[in-house]
Amino acid sequence: WQSAVPIIGPSYLWAAPITSFNMGCGDPMACGFTDFCDLSVACDYTDTDGDAILDCQEVVGCQDASADNYDENATDAGDCNYNGCMDASAQNYEPGANVDDGSCSYLVSFRVNMSNETVSADGVHIAGSFQGWDPGATAVPYVGYGVHELVIQLQQGTHEYKFINGNEWGMDESVGDCGSGGNRVITVTGNTLTSGACFNSCDQCPGCTDPAYAEYNPFSATDASYCLNAIAEGCTYEDAENYDSSANADDGSCIFTAASCPGDLNGDGSVGTPDLLSFLSNFGVSCE
Repeated sequence: WQSAVPIIGPSYLWAAPITSFNMGCGDPMACGFTDFCDLSVACDYTDTDGDAILDCQEVVGCQDASADNYDENATDAGDCNYNGCMDASAQNYEPGANVDDGSCSYLVSFRVNMSNETVSADGVHIAGSFQGWDPGATAVPYVGYGVHELVIQLQQGTHEYKFINGNEWGMDESVGDCGSGGNRVITVTGNTLTSGACFNSCDQCPGCTDPAYAEYNPFSATDASYCLNAIAEGCTYEDAENYDSSANADDGSCIFTAASCPGDLNGDGSVGTPDLLSFLSNFGVSCE
């Protein structure tokens, strides 16, 4: 439009129409700010929660400094993440965790049956990805029936390992189809008990699993040909009055006379602390 007020002579002041002004919120501290305008209109100062921070400037986030996703810039409380093991059966269960971070660890029982082997004087060891593949660092104790067993805590996931009949490389086993590159493989998803296979094999050692036989081995795979001698209970002490030469399992029935075992006051076939206690408990008692 043209100014109705002349400035100099016939000249007139020309100005842009008012609609060409940059109209909007000119307050940079307000919501809706668009530019530094000549007209401060359309500014939004809404503060719904009354915390002196405008709604458009609120930052929703975790305000707990102990959380794994703590946001120091958060003005309004949001969800907090607490990473950890959420499996109550794990050894490192964290009751306060709400995000499982894959860190759960469990008890794993490693068994190996050495019944078919001559065990080294250095004992049986285990080496694996969980202990640096050191062949002499981790001994596997003997638990009976030819079996050696070790219980350790492992983090969930897949691990490789092998047993060593001794404590150095060259005495280690190499398994086939059940392993990887000669190593045994175990995937831990919870507390685990390995099968107790034969050394250098994927399978359990054959043996007698009938407890009625002297060759009974609960860690073996059933093979009746290994059951040779049926258990015959009786007194197996030759000095006892009722010694049974056909017995191969003592049943505690042996009878001993004072002459054959002096000092055996309780008649159990040996002189020990129970006999001494029996004597002392009667010491000084009149026999009249």
